[in-house]
This record gives sequence, structure tokens and C-alpha cells, in this order.
Amino acid sequence: MGNLFALCCAANCVAGVCGRLGSCLCGSRNGNDDDSYISTASNAYTQVTKGRKNSVWLLTVSVILALVYQYWLGPAMDSDESYEEWVTDRWTSGGCDYDERDKNLEDEYEETCRGNAGVYRVCMVTSLFFLILAIRVKSRPSSFGMNWGCKSLWYIAGVIGTIFLPNEIFNDTGYLQFARIGGCLFILLQQIILIDMAYQWNDSWVRKADEAEREEFGSGKKWLTRILIACGVLYGGAIACLGVMFDEFKGCASNEAFMSLTVVGIVAITVVQLLGEEGSLLTSASISAYSVYLCFMAVSKNPEEECNPLYGEDNTLAIAIASVFTVLSMTW
Repeated sequence: MGNLFALCCAANCVAGVCGRLGSCLCGSRNGNDDDSYISTASNAYTQVTKGRKNSVWLLTVSVILALVYQYWLGPAMDSDESYEEWVTDRWTSGGCDYDERDKNLEDEYEETCRGNAGVYRVCMVTSLFFLILAIRVKSRPSSFGMNWGCKSLWYIAGVIGTIFLPNEIFNDTGYLQFARIGGCLFILLQQIILIDMAYQWNDSWVRKADEAEREEFGSGKKWLTRILIACGVLYGGAIACLGVMFDEFKGCASNEAFMSLTVVGIVAITVVQLLGEEGSLLTSASISAYSVYLCFMAVSKNPEEECNPLYGEDNTLAIAIASVFTVLSMTW
């Protein structure tokens, strides 16, 4: 379940990044109002900053709602009461009606399927919400920071409304296909963001080292030492995690291929960074750690049980790490 949640959450964030440039459906369309809102660059900047903060807040709410739908509402949609069956049928259709000899196993599969369907519902509404905001930016960019109370109400109404929609809209025949594409795009975008953040981190500490050195000779070494320590922690953590993965996920060609490619990639980006004029070891270390995380996500979701010691388990750690990377990317 964790990878499905992370996948849809990533798709949401692609729409969220676009949505930062969007505006509100609830905003006024009066021409005079338009002129007043974009009359100064400072006002536009304030509105965009406010809109970005509210976007992150709304994405946080979407994560909470997705967890509620996955672990509470979805599993609860199994009532046989006649007055509720017309709703629960929409959650058990579209691939969530298993026919297994083992009744307990059948119930487990159906409960998991309904939980995943709940995540898809929240993710689809979130993606559409931010996509519409992105489209609206062309007409009123400054209004992106306005009327977030109204926007939030529309969003919550949309999420509630999906309770009454059938699974076919959200599963492999519908939204999920777009979520997979969005997830891949966001991983690429996230790598660019993390590279930029790592460069800024490195430049900030190098600048502080230069400033300290100008004030007192030799005092800048502490900042350079911190850079080396950070590199050591990131590289050390990456190597340690790779060692654990080679030990726990060995014996399968697909797993070993992913892990070997990760090792080759870490060596390659480190060499390229060190040989370049604008090289940054801290940036290489950050990307190396992120690459190991992606490798772990890949091997821990191997569908072959004999290749995956975590098969069938909810990977809470992976969800937590994915959430951290998502928050970092959205606040960049």
C-alpha cells in the first residue's frame, strides 16, 4: 500500500508545483479588481508567496485525508446494510471483488484494495484542483494568494464527493494511469530540486567559511569541516544502506541489477563532480543518498515474494521518507 500512496502523492506534487503558478476559481472577475491586484510588483510577490504557503498547507491536508481514506474509510466500506450498500458497492467494484477459497485472505485483499481506492480518490481531487489553478494563472496570476478559505471548501467538497463515485474512475482504467506518469515526472523534477538545494547548502557554508576567514585567519575551517562531516554522513549512510540491501535482497537478478546500477551511478556522479570546475562533493553526497533511497523503494516493492523480505508489509519508513522529500521539494 505504501508505494501506491507515495506514487499518487508524487503525482499530486507535480500538479502542486504547477498549481503554485495558478489562481483561484473563487476570485472576482471584475476588471477593476484585476488592475488593483496586479498594480504593483510587490503586491504580486506577496500574493504568490501567500499562495505557495497555502499550497503546502493544502497538500499536507491531502496527505492526512489520504491516510484517513486508506486506513479507515476504505476498510470500513464493507457494510451489507441495504441503506449503505449503494455506497459500498462503488468501493468494491472495479477489481476489489476477489473470489478466493480462503475467506480470510479474500477479506484481506478486498480491504487493501478499498484502502488503495480511497487514496486514489483524494489524489485525483488534489491533482485536478491544482491543475485548474495552474490554468487560471494565465488570466489572473496575482489572485493565486487570495480566497484560500473558499478554495479549501471546494477542495473538501470534492474529496467528500468522491465517496459516491465507482472505483472504475480511479483504478487502472482511469486516474491511476495518469498518476503513474505524474509520479515519474515528479521523481525527475525532485532530483533537479534536490541538486539545487544541495548546491545552495554547499555555497552557503563555503560563503560563511570565506566570511569567517576574512574576520579571523583560520576561523573558516570549521565551516569546511562541517561540509566534510556532512559528506561523510551522507556517503556513509548510503554505503551502509547498500550493504544491508545487498545482504537482504540478494538472490534475484532484478534486485541485484538495481543495486549494482546504483553503485555505478554513485561512483559516476562523484567523479564527474570532482573533475568539474563547479564541483561540489556535498551535492554528490546528497544525490547519492537519494539514489539509494530510490533503489530501496524499487527492491522493497518487488512483487516476487522470494525476492522481497518485506513482501506484504506496510513500509511505514518508506512513506515517512517520501513525505520528507515531498515537503522539501514543495518548500523549495
